[in-house]
Amino acid sequence: MSENRSRDGRTAEAGDVYVFWGDGKGKTTAALGMALRALGHGWRVLMIQFLKGGAPTGGGESGEFTALDRIEGFSHIRFGDPTLLLGQPNPAQQDTARHALDATCDALRSKAYDLIILDEVLYAIELQALPVEDVIRVLCSRPAETAVVLTGGWSEIPEITALADLVTEMRRQKHPFDMGKDARAGIEY
Repeated sequence: MSENRSRDGRTAEAGDVYVFWGDGKGKTTAALGMALRALGHGWRVLMIQFLKGGAPTGGGESGEFTALDRIEGFSHIRFGDPTLLLGQPNPAQQDTARHALDATCDALRSKAYDLIILDEVLYAIELQALPVEDVIRVLCSRPAETAVVLTGGWSEIPEITALADLVTEMRRQKHPFDMGKDARAGIEY
């Protein structure tokens, strides 16, 4: 197993691929929990958001980024338009998803990060904004010392599952949205 040296010189184990998918809440939250843990060990973390063009309710920046942007070693790049979740992507949305994947390639090539989170990339695949083969090609080209987390998706993507080292399905049993409650600051964003 190769070593990964963070900016402060500490070593960490080689990077694996982690997948959080399913119709339940908590996929991005689980990835951000990993980010917080990694930051605590001096890792450099980048989150690339594939489908989040803004706050989901117009209520402002998501609380997690307001907090994480204050921590040295954390960066995030936001791509996309939340309306993509409402239907099939148009060419401009496919271009945006491609730009997000290109940014992923650049980040991996730079070797500047120990952990890269591809937030909602699995939705981009399911909604046909990105071909699964392109995402797999990028994952296979990653440096051995860089861990990558993929989130999103309503259903399992077998090609991604086969490549991943850890796969967790988040399953919805009950949600406040089912009772007509709106997204709340501090809880959903």
